[in-house]
Amino acid sequence: MDTIQHTANNLTGQRFGRWLVLSLGRKRKQHQWWLCRCDCGVKREVNQSHLMREQSRSCGCLNHEQTSNRNTTHGLSKTVEYRIYKNIKRRCLNPHNKCFHLYGGRGITMCQGWKSSFESFLSDLGKRPSPKHTIDRKDNFQGYHCGHCEECLAHQKKANCQWATPKEQANNRRNNSFLTYKGITKTVSQWAEAIGMSQDNLWQRIAVYGWPVERAIETPIKHR
Repeated sequence: MDTIQHTANNLTGQRFGRWLVLSLGRKRKQHQWWLCRCDCGVKREVNQSHLMREQSRSCGCLNHEQTSNRNTTHGLSKTVEYRIYKNIKRRCLNPHNKCFHLYGGRGITMCQGWKSSFESFLSDLGKRPSPKHTIDRKDNFQGYHCGHCEECLAHQKKANCQWATPKEQANNRRNNSFLTYKGITKTVSQWAEAIGMSQDNLWQRIAVYGWPVERAIETPIKHR
């Protein structure tokens, strides 16, 4: 009976706050416990009901950080980098944000390493090089990932962000935009290479002149 119950309520691999459930633990006084690892590295057995009811979200480090944040400040809350960081978090995490449907609503999230620490975000990306630079995601289908926190390592997420100018961001979108031609899907750059055309010309035909994909790919270049 116990084996069936444990299998039905198998929490292995699930996350509860900062806890990652590693394996089944001991049973004490009719309560099931699970061996968990906190994002800070601490391992501990946690009562199943406490996990399910969100009564336990970490080993205690979360409460410590929240208390510390209330009593101290990193001194960077008025910087442009912090403003950009907060706007990203709102777009990814706040369903009431006007841009949420373009980010969090379609699965674009921020990794735990950055979500819990602006200092980590700033350390990884550095200060904004110029007023023209904004945060650019290298892969527009992926979220804001640092590439080295426990969450990123567990899910094999690579560092996906950089400071970029509007021109550099346009080039990035161009490289990551997909075209489907005769049932085959490739990026703009891959199609350009396949047909012997520069990706700038192919992109211009589609994005600037509004040509259908078939015409853009099949029309030969007129050489002067």
